[in-house]
Amino acid sequence: MSTSPHQQDRTDLLAGVQKAIDAERQNSQKWKPLYDWFSDRFGSAVGRGDVAGKLLTEDKQLSNRLEKELPQLNPKYIVLTALQGVDLDAVRRHLAQAVLPQARMALILQGQAPVELQFYSSPDSVMAATAAAFPELTPASIARPGSTPSTGGGTGAAIGVMTKPAAIVPLAIDDRVRRMVELAILSTPAVILVGPPGTGKTQLLREVLQKIESDPAAFGFASPQFNPPKWTTPEESWTTRELVGGETVDEEQRLRFRPGHLLDAIAENRWLVLDEANRADMDKIFGPVLTWLSTTRPDETVELGRASTGLDAPFVTLGWREEPESATERLDQLEADDPKGDPIRFLAGSEWRLLGTYNALDALRVFRFGEALGRRFARVPIPAPEADAFEESLKQQVTELGGFEDQVVGAVAGLYRAHKDDAATELGPALFVKIPDYVRSGIAAGTGLTASTVQELIAEAYLVSVGTWLARLEPQDLEALGSRIQSAGVLTEADWEWLTPLLPALG
Repeated sequence: MSTSPHQQDRTDLLAGVQKAIDAERQNSQKWKPLYDWFSDRFGSAVGRGDVAGKLLTEDKQLSNRLEKELPQLNPKYIVLTALQGVDLDAVRRHLAQAVLPQARMALILQGQAPVELQFYSSPDSVMAATAAAFPELTPASIARPGSTPSTGGGTGAAIGVMTKPAAIVPLAIDDRVRRMVELAILSTPAVILVGPPGTGKTQLLREVLQKIESDPAAFGFASPQFNPPKWTTPEESWTTRELVGGETVDEEQRLRFRPGHLLDAIAENRWLVLDEANRADMDKIFGPVLTWLSTTRPDETVELGRASTGLDAPFVTLGWREEPESATERLDQLEADDPKGDPIRFLAGSEWRLLGTYNALDALRVFRFGEALGRRFARVPIPAPEADAFEESLKQQVTELGGFEDQVVGAVAGLYRAHKDDAATELGPALFVKIPDYVRSGIAAGTGLTASTVQELIAEAYLVSVGTWLARLEPQDLEALGSRIQSAGVLTEADWEWLTPLLPALG
């Protein structure tokens, strides 16, 4: 019996998923077979970076995988496969909360078993083919922020439907700051954006990278090709192995060298972006990269280890080349049964970049960059917008609050101003613009609301949005912040006495 094209699509897609499931957990290429299938099947309709796959092995991963890593990729087509024991309702909730302005479709699987197909826009050829490959799934039409609601594809309901756009974070970046970011990237191999949480560092970096991708030559780069950067968020548990590479036990229980994120990026001729870099101890895990970053001379290399434990195993080295594009030499020896010969070389091109973002406030409580590492990076400050500018932005955005708009805008601007008045408590606008949405939901759910009730909602929204940061403050800084907030009449003494005992639960 012949196989229909739709059945073959299903078989090939699920084969790509299975390869990701079977691959080593740290294998950064585990989704490549799936990406290659989309590219081969749909040609120019699916560009590089349009597809993202995620393997979900436990519930505690969901927030990081779906609300942080997935938005960094910002794909159009998403394939999620959850292993047994992962809460599928939680998968739907975290997916609904992710900021994915380009998303058109998400296919949710449990292992290889189809669970749900979500459409976020009018069906295109990729979405139609996926629906045909999984006829047992009725596509759920879901409105997401920034996406056009689907006009077809079934009426199935889905958990986590989002119909109201989220608040837009005012990205009030000074033109000279933006120019510093652009010129630092053009002139320096390693650049990091530094500033308080919520100032738009990641958003600004994405905008600049999109500008470079659209026309590298106009930006000042010689290479005509710009592959999408590799984004990753370091974690506290990282070692040099995760960032650079190192010995790992392979499927045959042999100790072999496996590249980390940095080497993978060089091998793929992609820049590496470390978002929220200070979540890991970068001084500790950079290791030999410190020496490598201090020079870009092609004749100097750094040894990272041997390809295997064999006496004649070649060294793995990291260096630079004069040409703009990155390259590798003898990479196949990493997979050889008995690697020998000349070194396996990872060579960053002259236009390769290591970029990052760094929360200055977090640095007081997580990890700081030491001087040795800090000297290797061009550090561009991204300050929080001035309080008056932020308040004007809020006035343009805050609507539909049942006549309480002025009260809410004044309170949010006052909270922001109180935080900004001291470097120990300064935060960017991103955490504060969520407060009106909370109040709006409270107004919609209540009846007979008064200014006093709205005041309670503001205090609750402040706790939900900013409480995690408040819980990390030193007692004297928290007390001083509370005094500023109460003196400005933003929250009452009763509000503050209600709020502060709840902070330990968040810290």
